[in-house]
Amino acid sequence: MNAMLPMQRKPQINPPLAPAMAPGWAATWWTASRFPSLIKVLLPLAVGLGLGFTQNGEFRPVRIAAVLLFGWLTQLLIIFLNDFADAEADTHHHQRYPGLIDPRAIPHGWLKRGDILIAALTAIALLLLLSSAMVIFFDRPWAPVFAVGAVALLWMYSFAPMRLNYRGGGECLETIGVGGVLPWFGYYFYTGTLDLPILMIAPVLFLSFASSVSSGLKHQPADLDNGKHTAAVLLGSRPARLLIMIGLGASIAIATLLCFSGHYHPMSSMFVVFLPLYFGYQALREYPRADYHHLHALKKFKSAVHRAIYSTELGLLLSFVVFSNVD
Repeated sequence: MNAMLPMQRKPQINPPLAPAMAPGWAATWWTASRFPSLIKVLLPLAVGLGLGFTQNGEFRPVRIAAVLLFGWLTQLLIIFLNDFADAEADTHHHQRYPGLIDPRAIPHGWLKRGDILIAALTAIALLLLLSSAMVIFFDRPWAPVFAVGAVALLWMYSFAPMRLNYRGGGECLETIGVGGVLPWFGYYFYTGTLDLPILMIAPVLFLSFASSVSSGLKHQPADLDNGKHTAAVLLGSRPARLLIMIGLGASIAIATLLCFSGHYHPMSSMFVVFLPLYFGYQALREYPRADYHHLHALKKFKSAVHRAIYSTELGLLLSFVVFSNVD
């Protein structure tokens, strides 16, 4: 199958690394949980919460806290299940391309695969328990369905029989989950209705797609070795970067139309149009060289892309919650 893929020039193969000394317990699990990535989950959830707030204007801190806890458990579930499923691939990645992977607890030998499985099962149990409590205390009968759906999406992403991350569907599945299901759940839990106005979160969908594709740029050679058919592997680095820029451009275009049509507050245009345009320009400056051969350019490219994403999602939240109350 790999023989059909575009020829990719690989970086120099590094010799296997000796196991690194394990940090303390807290630092080990901090690394394993990759807490900084939580923002990728919480901001789309917050957009859905904010959109729900526009329906009644009632501030409900307990419900907000419950949804954010749901998001944190979902993030832990994503990290732990993927690390468990990809333990062998990540170890290969760490051994052959140590400069192209962020710290992972299993490849470093800090945690065993069984430890990560226990953590994943604990996250699943807590997520199901929380969603059941949402039925009892908040009258949200669909909450367990969202929780089970989150587990199912992650299973389809990394585990047999589908393993879509290895079959070319990982980015689309991530787009659906992060860009669609998370805002939908935030909106549902706040309002009690499933009738999400999809147009209002359309930029989040395109930005989630851009983010998912960008994740594969740095991992391209290892993913090629491991049989993961990401966009960067199937199409090559430059076409993958083009898809990212198309995602950013589509988000900006839709946000511009919604600002002019009055769906978003005009004051939010600074965050959902002008700042993303600026960050998009920064990404374009690094566009020609942003691949795993030029890690400095790739880092600056991805940083600009994620700043555009976070700016837009923050702008949507402000539009729904703050600016809507400004005369």
